[in-house]
Amino acid sequence: MLLENGSSSTINNVSIRNCDEYAVRSDSYFEMTDCNIYDNSGSAVWCSTFFELTNCNIFDNAGFAFLVVPSLINLNFYETANSWNNGHCNAIYLMSGSIPESVVWQNEYQFVIGGVVTVPDGVSLMIEEGSIFKFTEGDTRIDVSGGLIAEGTAADHIYFTSYADDSIR
Repeated sequence: MLLENGSSSTINNVSIRNCDEYAVRSDSYFEMTDCNIYDNSGSAVWCSTFFELTNCNIFDNAGFAFLVVPSLINLNFYETANSWNNGHCNAIYLMSGSIPESVVWQNEYQFVIGGVVTVPDGVSLMIEEGSIFKFTEGDTRIDVSGGLIAEGTAADHIYFTSYADDSIR
């Protein structure tokens, strides 16, 4: 499902399955409620702008649950009763981009860094204990000019590792 640039879409009570590459790809605002995204040969959702998912189930897709720009991570990934069980790629894939405001990245899901994530001057990124960050090959990094607060505990480390590292899950 491709939602064209400039569109605004509302999708309710829909199942999306057996798609190639991405089940949903959007450069425009969309909202999905009570939907299922599953059994796709690629990732579930690719989005470079704001979107809302409520009571959606994402499972058994071959790719990542989400491919998004970093500015979207402080939105509604954690609080709107969405269910993720996306097999081996139960992660948020972060494309290159900047974080526009101070944010806490929660430890519920893994983050895969697939580009340069920038924390600009005047902005802070706080990473919860127990978080896992995996970096793909190439020019991938978190570039901090602002603040980074990453305080794990003895029982709950924060991991920064390679995407190829299957020992950390």
